[in-house]
Amino acid sequence: MSSKTFTTTETLTNARAARQWLVDRLGEEAVAKHFVAVSTNEAEVRAFGIDPTRMFGFWDWVGGRYSMDSAIGLSTMLAIGPEGFDELLAGFRAMDEHFQEAPLRENLPVLHGLLWVWYRDFFGCQTMGVMPYSQYLRRFPAYLQQLTMESNGKRVTLEGEAVDVGTGPVVWGEPGTNGQHSFYQLLHQGTVLVPVDLIGFARSLDPVGEQQDTLMANLLAQAEALAFGRSAEEVRAEGTPEALVPHKVMPGDRPSTVLLAEELTPRTLGSLVALYEHSVFVQGCIWGIDSFDQWGVELGKALAKRLVPTLQGDQGGLEALDPSTRALAVWYQQHREARPGGAPAVPAGGWPTPAGGERRLEVLADEEALAEAAASWLAERIRAALAARGCCRLALSGGRTPWAMLARLAALDLAWERVEVFQVDERIAPYGSETRNLTRLEAILGRVGVRLRAMGVESPDLAAACGRYARDLPARFDVVHLGLGADGHTASLVPGDPVVEECEQLVALSGPYQGERRMTLTRPALARGEAILWLVSGEEKRSALARLLAGDQGIPAGLVRGGEQLVLADQAAAGAGPSGS
Repeated sequence: MSSKTFTTTETLTNARAARQWLVDRLGEEAVAKHFVAVSTNEAEVRAFGIDPTRMFGFWDWVGGRYSMDSAIGLSTMLAIGPEGFDELLAGFRAMDEHFQEAPLRENLPVLHGLLWVWYRDFFGCQTMGVMPYSQYLRRFPAYLQQLTMESNGKRVTLEGEAVDVGTGPVVWGEPGTNGQHSFYQLLHQGTVLVPVDLIGFARSLDPVGEQQDTLMANLLAQAEALAFGRSAEEVRAEGTPEALVPHKVMPGDRPSTVLLAEELTPRTLGSLVALYEHSVFVQGCIWGIDSFDQWGVELGKALAKRLVPTLQGDQGGLEALDPSTRALAVWYQQHREARPGGAPAVPAGGWPTPAGGERRLEVLADEEALAEAAASWLAERIRAALAARGCCRLALSGGRTPWAMLARLAALDLAWERVEVFQVDERIAPYGSETRNLTRLEAILGRVGVRLRAMGVESPDLAAACGRYARDLPARFDVVHLGLGADGHTASLVPGDPVVEECEQLVALSGPYQGERRMTLTRPALARGEAILWLVSGEEKRSALARLLAGDQGIPAGLVRGGEQLVLADQAAAGAGPSGS
């Protein structure tokens, strides 16, 4: 484990996961034998369980971005061998000595640093490109991003005064010909001036035919084209139609620095890295800034540490956040439990079924009282969600029962613009069809500003539409509303249909039911409800309701799990007098 302070959150999170994996298999005592540490903090290394005799130390004043040639480079040494690592260090030393001893006119780091200051402050260039013509250096621009921007991305001088010139530029890049086919167009003809470093080698590490010659020809051609471009006269001389001449003119005078070496060896790499390290130092000296601190990084780390408990579910932490961060944190909380494919992990033995006692029954006198009670209960749930998280997500079924409830709900003064409604199921029918649940949802809730998330049943590829809808589902619903059919079906989970047993997909297609196929949320999706509201009315539902309350797994409704489950039924369905409202 390599960490200068042994307190970096990201590194420790991964290290603890690896440690737990090892302990689970070999026991606690294995940690001391199977871990080594590269750090300056012996106390934390010991607390982690690593034997200090297996700790590779280095100086605590070495910044992480300047430390690859210290003990932090242990993994590099293991990859290239001790001899290769010695050569890497020799390359660093050679450039160090050159920087220390060479006259300024011949000093590569000084000249490079002066050029970057020149382009940054006298030409106003905000970015610098680094384009290595070697695939082995494909991550070199990213390495330089930390070295340069973390060092010189500063706004105050060493004395704490605001700088009055531009400091560290944005650094970016891509290996040679990859970049030529993407952003070099902008370098040649765009309106933004971007100085570039072009890095090339005389010999390839993998010589194949004429490939290296072709690669280097491209490097030299780009340097020439950037410098001299192509005039209108040259373009016309090629027989170009006059209308195309302005489009093919290259203004040139675009700066580039070509860095060439015989071969990419460990020694060459060491010298190349040291060149940029000293160039950064030169720039920092000229600007009068501290190239060796990184307080901007520290702020982000501190805020991230504070946010972790909130993202893991601590609702109290939300109140301390600004509105923007709070909204993002709420979204994460609601989606963090989903698997990459959209479905939650399936427990061993399938989804459990709640006992009948977990469903609370309230009996209302008739359908009107049922609708009134359901609207009142659902409104309180919406208000609670809005107060706690700033938004509310509902999943609503269709059928015969919910529309009176929804009409009453829509008449209430709620922050509807922060309420998102998903469909539990939908018939495969054209948009606007009177058989569609969406048609009635839009008529009732659309006018109050609710965000309706419609199932894509008009899609020619219904399987793909199921996948898209599944990916849009939140990790939790505040409420899932369900109805109950006389045959025990709920949503479009009908007895005998294989979709009832679907435990991997969140959204699926049912078989034909009453002459129509449907798109439906499956049991795993319904289980995302923090609360489930069942609405049941009519004498024909009496048997199915009794089976539901008994937790009968012989009907699809009896298989639905979730959080709190409230069953509101009218007297006709319950076969009993009212129990409250």
